[in-house]
Amino acid sequence: MKIKYEPGRRYERVRVPAVMAPDRVVHKYQEVVVALDADQSRPVSVKGTTLYKVDNETIAFF
Repeated sequence: MKIKYEPGRRYERVRVPAVMAPDRVVHKYQEVVVALDADQSRPVSVKGTTLYKVDNETIAFF
């Protein structure tokens, strides 16, 4: 995948769980690039995303 970085923006690479067992043991991670100065009012849409509610947390798989 090719990422287009915009000049003047701040980015950070974050490792997120990609494969997790029911007991919340992570078996595989994937790297996600996050714009730290992103507009928080704009929703993010990712094809194939699965969300899980665990206690008071929401966990997303992309």
